[in-house]
Amino acid sequence: MRNILLWDFDETLGYRDDRWRGTLFAIAEPVLRERGTIDQYTPDDLLPGIKGGFLWGNPDTGHEELDTPEKWWRWHDPLFARAFGLLGIEGDLAQQLAKQMQQTYLTLEKFHLFDDTLSALASLQEAGWTNYILSNHVPELDQIVTHLGLDAVVEGVFSSGIIGYEKPNPKFFQYALDHIGQYDQVWMIGDNFVADILGSKALRIPGILVRKEHPEAEVQCGDLGEIGTIL
Repeated sequence: MRNILLWDFDETLGYRDDRWRGTLFAIAEPVLRERGTIDQYTPDDLLPGIKGGFLWGNPDTGHEELDTPEKWWRWHDPLFARAFGLLGIEGDLAQQLAKQMQQTYLTLEKFHLFDDTLSALASLQEAGWTNYILSNHVPELDQIVTHLGLDAVVEGVFSSGIIGYEKPNPKFFQYALDHIGQYDQVWMIGDNFVADILGSKALRIPGILVRKEHPEAEVQCGDLGEIGTIL
């Protein structure tokens, strides 16, 4: 039997320090200090500028034409530049800072796993399950996964930044399944009820909501260590 587990990454298996808003703020900080306005802002001030603006904010529309990391990041440059405007940084300077996001965000030391991640995936692997990551994320997600040591317990990584579709779009799930090949059982595990649970349900893949609660989630748990008892 070939049993498959599809895992979301961000906020399910791991996370980045300060998330997107913190990364943007770190880039803007030298400018704010030079201007003497650093005390007027916090990373949270950037949230209205980026909310809903990433490609995964419009999952019904594919983006297969963004077929390289460079194209993916350049598509997001205007989003980042607009966010810097909320800190009083505009024009050419905002555009220059936006182009720093790729390198800054991909500072691998900023990424971490949750305490229960490695042990849970290793235990499930030993129990006969094959782990895959299926996540709305940057094109370089596989680099992050390798840095964190997840490649020892994960068979493959499917990032929306490479595939060109975002969860809950069924085309993303189908792309992954087509590349995985034949299987006997498959589950989706993630922290986002819409993207992970409803998205997989559209393809009749059962889902497990983790780390968050939702009144409509049929199966949910707070700790990854509980998943083995559910399957």
